[in-house]
Amino acid sequence: MRKLFTVAFILIAGLAASVNVHVAAESTGCDVSTSVETAEPNVDPVLFQSLGKGAVERAVASLVSGYRMGGSISVIGIQQEGTRAVADLKFNGFQYATTFEGQLIRAANYKVPAKSGRAIPLPSEMFPPRKNTYSSTGKAVLAKYNDGRWVVQSVRWGFDKGINGNVVVR
Repeated sequence: MRKLFTVAFILIAGLAASVNVHVAAESTGCDVSTSVETAEPNVDPVLFQSLGKGAVERAVASLVSGYRMGGSISVIGIQQEGTRAVADLKFNGFQYATTFEGQLIRAANYKVPAKSGRAIPLPSEMFPPRKNTYSSTGKAVLAKYNDGRWVVQSVRWGFDKGINGNVVVR
């Protein structure tokens, strides 16, 4: 009877992935034998990694790759609180393009218009896109999903510049 109570406790506590219980009845009483097997979880090792500087740098670089025209971004440190994390970034000669109004444009779309030679210049000549260089600090916001993945959700720099997205930290 005591063995049966132990088996029930294991089942309730959920300590094992599978419990095989074999009960053999004898004429003089009950004989209960148990075998406990722990199942190996089928887990992708990429999902349950630590949040390292190198992995975050690669994810940040991937997120800004369409906008970066030069320079570099490195991770100074990472502050993690539960399912959120903030990475402090160091931008070193980071070059990016903006419209005349200051909105980010993709690096592939950056083209300085040729002079038309007209007496009255075209608006694209008067207000060409700008190539900017930034060398200071910024932030990357990360979120941890229920399946264990860390994702870079945004990168911010300067007063009002930033890129939103979802890049998995690997």
